Amino acid sequence: MLFAAVLLCVTAGSAYFVWPWWRATHYLIEARRAMQVADAEGALRALESAERVAPNLAEVAYLRSVALRRAGLLQDFERQLQRAAELGWPEADLQRQSWLAIAQSGDVPAVQRELMALLAEGAPDEVAEEVYEAVARGHLITYRLRDAELCINMWLQWRPDAPQARVMRASLYEQYGDYGSAAADYRAVLSQFPKHREARRRLAQALAWQNKFDQAAEQFEICLSTHPNDAEAILGLARCRRRQGNAEAARSLLEQGLAQNPPTQFRGLILTELGRVYLGEGKTAKAVEVLNQALAILPGEGAVHHALGTAMARIGDKEKAQYHHQRLREIQADYTRLNHVTQKLLDEPNNADLRCEAGEILIREGLKKEGAEWLLTALKCDPNHRKSHQLLAEFFAEIGNRELAARHRLLAASAEASPPTAPPDSK
Repeated sequence: MLFAAVLLCVTAGSAYFVWPWWRATHYLIEARRAMQVADAEGALRALESAERVAPNLAEVAYLRSVALRRAGLLQDFERQLQRAAELGWPEADLQRQSWLAIAQSGDVPAVQRELMALLAEGAPDEVAEEVYEAVARGHLITYRLRDAELCINMWLQWRPDAPQARVMRASLYEQYGDYGSAAADYRAVLSQFPKHREARRRLAQALAWQNKFDQAAEQFEICLSTHPNDAEAILGLARCRRRQGNAEAARSLLEQGLAQNPPTQFRGLILTELGRVYLGEGKTAKAVEVLNQALAILPGEGAVHHALGTAMARIGDKEKAQYHHQRLREIQADYTRLNHVTQKLLDEPNNADLRCEAGEILIREGLKKEGAEWLLTALKCDPNHRKSHQLLAEFFAEIGNRELAARHRLLAASAEASPPTAPPDSK
């Protein structure tokens, strides 16, 4: 009896220590599966669960850093990578992830030699895919679409069914306005991975852009069946319902979306769509109320000004109607010019003037963070680009970053006396 009691205690004690490790292993397997199909959100959820049961496991910390990087959360990535280092994860992996983050952020030339060396040395397939993905993302984020296309095509020649490569190629097709080809790539991903959330949602959007609202609605409904709080899918389905003539269903979806406290930008877009629904129902006063709320969030959204112009004309306020219609024309002219600029950039990717103009347009239309990102890409092409420094100084001053505002003012002043710097890869 004594032996049995001791054995029971030993077994219970072992289970106490082994159980967290077993649970963590389960979550790690789940996270790796999610990352194989580029589901960074799913991987992060699994890794957060793993960390709760095994907070000091180096593999959990490392994989969380990888998932954060692939999700584009680079500041969080750096902190988590440091945590993995403190827990003793191998230095070679940590260094590689740092290089990949630099490439993914858009500075591909800074680490191109190191990443190409990894491939030349016969890196494992998992590492090779990481390199292709980070480099392609870096080219996409800096609007070097030809370079991104070359990288993705090489990736697909090696692995024709790589889901993330197909999703990224589809996003390129969208940039070119070829929504049919984009939809075909998304369908190819879903034929292998029916639960691929990004591919499903973006297929729905591509179908909506082609005015295939019945098909788009079906895809949005599938998204919401598994993620009922997805603000993007709620908005997309509501737009389809309105275009299908079902205002009641559209309104119900939009009210549901607002009740879930969505991110600010989506709140503005949902309010805009709700205002359009109210206009269609003849509820002009309600339309004006929600559209003014949308305008406060999205002052450069053409759909808001179009709807408000229509609403003001209905209630007889000609002055405000004229103002909103004029703003709509200005916004349309800006985006027509932006489209022209980005088309030219396909053949002149190192043209800092074009990149600066794109940033200036976006800032003028209220997309200030996005505009600032374009200005930073202009400085990668020409570090002495005076107007980019001036606009960045204004941007950083507005958001309260005095240090960066002062730095860009100084660089703008210095650039006045300096000749333009040729981009690194120009001849």
